[in-house]
Amino acid sequence: MRTSLEASIAKLKRRVTPPTGALGWGVDLSCVFDIDANATEVDPRSLLAISQAVFRRFITARGTLDDDQEYGYDIRWLVNRGITAAYVPQLASDIAAEARKDQRVAQAECVCTFNSVTHRLTVRLFITAASSDESFELVFSVTDGDVLVEKLL
Repeated sequence: MRTSLEASIAKLKRRVTPPTGALGWGVDLSCVFDIDANATEVDPRSLLAISQAVFRRFITARGTLDDDQEYGYDIRWLVNRGITAAYVPQLASDIAAEARKDQRVAQAECVCTFNSVTHRLTVRLFITAASSDESFELVFSVTDGDVLVEKLL
């Protein structure tokens, strides 16, 4: 059924040219875990929107979005799996690579620390926006299968 539907969609001809440049992004809703109480709209090229979007990558399991099977790197499972000191540098590299998948990110560097006593993973991302060369810091921690945002900008 899905293949048949995809084939039908592929035969359709576009009537309107898709917007490009600044109009290509449209608007986004402000949300980290969920839409804020006022359903606030934010400029999708803003540092806040980029920060929120990058964060959501790390609470979304890979393969769960129909239109992008490579989106996401849910890090919550890592705490329950166990992390060795030797794995932390590789994890930081994987997280930075996932952040760079967002077209609005020009550069991303990551530092991870893991406390084996408390089983708390702290992720510190240093991100440079592609459109403005402005940088910001995104910091979050994972413990007991939950994620706590410590710093969005």
